[in-house]
Amino acid sequence: GNLIIADALVVKGAPANGSSVMVGGDLSVAGTAGATGADNRINVNFTASKAHTLSAGGALYICQFSVGAGGVVNVSGTGDTPVIHTGSLNGGGVSLAAGSLLNLGAAKLSVDHSGTINPQGGSGRVAVDGGNLFIRSESAQPFNLAFDSELHILDSLWINVAGPGVTVHSPLSISGLVKIKGGKLNAAGFVTLLSRPEGTASIAEIEGDGVIIGNIKVQKYLAPYGTSWRELSTAVSGVKVVDWQNF
Repeated sequence: GNLIIADALVVKGAPANGSSVMVGGDLSVAGTAGATGADNRINVNFTASKAHTLSAGGALYICQFSVGAGGVVNVSGTGDTPVIHTGSLNGGGVSLAAGSLLNLGAAKLSVDHSGTINPQGGSGRVAVDGGNLFIRSESAQPFNLAFDSELHILDSLWINVAGPGVTVHSPLSISGLVKIKGGKLNAAGFVTLLSRPEGTASIAEIEGDGVIIGNIKVQKYLAPYGTSWRELSTAVSGVKVVDWQNF
């Protein structure tokens, strides 16, 4: 069935994240749910192989956010942009089963504490259109990101992780910023930094033990000024003029 959480209520589960809610319908959070201590965050499992709606007016605190096989969860806002906080000191995070889809739209998703994203490499995907993804976790497990074939534009991607790091398994476009404070991002040739009239994406200072492996595609928007000379350069060593002929 459906679950409605009244405005400003604190959803507090048993210690050690021992409480779970199985949602076969929709989940609606009126306003902003009160902040829940990490140890008392509940697990929310969307179980049906159908389309669900998660509507929230602000922040929502969950330990484990799961979507069952074939299920689709569409996130929508009822006020401020929804922010879904996941993870706890006991684990949690995001688990997307085979054939499932989490459609964030422009919402923000945060994976904190010891949370993970599909550590077993599940085939579930994330659809995003201008949202933000923050991964700040102490988990030693891998993070696997797979995105929808049509909706895969993040405004910002922030990473501060331990363990094997974050691996991107399908095309992902960034319109704003990539920030790595620690850990590894394996772009695997799937990440593109967009350049459009309204702005160009960039990689901020990489801190600590942060590293990016794999190729990243970088765009540069050139305004339509008509016939004119353009100065282009590259800071990558070992590049020949012939290499530019493919662009």
